[in-house]
Amino acid sequence: TGDKLRHRQFALKIQHQFPELVKKWYEVNNTSSTLKTLNNKPIASSKLVRIKTIFSQKFIPYYKAYGLYRVAVKIISEVFEKIDEKRYSKEKDVSDKKIFGYGISRLEKSKVIEATKIESSQINSLEVIEELKKINPYFILTLGGPLYKTKLLNCARGVAMNQHAGHSPDFKGTRTTEWAIYHRDLKKISNTVHITSSGADDGKIIRRSNPCIFPSDSIPMIIDRVIALGTELVIEVINDIIKTNEVTVFEQPKFKGNTFLAKDMDFKVIKRCIVDFKKGWLSKALERNRTY
Repeated sequence: TGDKLRHRQFALKIQHQFPELVKKWYEVNNTSSTLKTLNNKPIASSKLVRIKTIFSQKFIPYYKAYGLYRVAVKIISEVFEKIDEKRYSKEKDVSDKKIFGYGISRLEKSKVIEATKIESSQINSLEVIEELKKINPYFILTLGGPLYKTKLLNCARGVAMNQHAGHSPDFKGTRTTEWAIYHRDLKKISNTVHITSSGADDGKIIRRSNPCIFPSDSIPMIIDRVIALGTELVIEVINDIIKTNEVTVFEQPKFKGNTFLAKDMDFKVIKRCIVDFKKGWLSKALERNRTY
């Protein structure tokens, strides 16, 4: 899993449902603590260095091209955008605590194992693969983290399965719930449980469903509802496989939909979504669905 509250809730819920079956839990930290290097020399990743880099690579060329007034306006605009971005990040943390906090406090009591914390760059390492081979798992379950290589996924005797907070095959990759909201497509706000492959959310589909959404929900709350739904879908699939020893899958059409990368999600996209919510788009869209 990743290292957010939503990921912890997923791992703890799986342990609560299947206490005798869970053998290992890796918690992937996507922010490396390793110092960046330049010409093999370590450099500090401090705010001061980043600010100097931004000014030298972005604002100085802009100043030379457009003058002092335009660059001042641009700096002020970007400062306010950063403030809005931090506010949105805090809103996500508040939503995580609201949706998952109480459940996690209860699930902690039935915890079987604690997470083994690991950097994202290490998850596909030979060391991890060898450890998985010794465990010889039937299931490998994932939520968050980097792309997993075939050698790691092949360690599963049965099914490697991922819950994706998006509507595959239309919205694959990262932050896909936000992309569905950006496109104002309620039907594509969903969770997809699929066979994990080395590609981004492109494995065979096992389950796909839409969460309950309320007019008062914020964007982060909708994301959390999608993930909470995905956890229940994964549990449902595991129970079905244990009971029947088989699983029904659906091929994802090739060359359909989009795969979104982290760099594609500029905060300007989120701001447009926030404006939609302030104007009441969500409540109107839900009302149209109910009327229809």
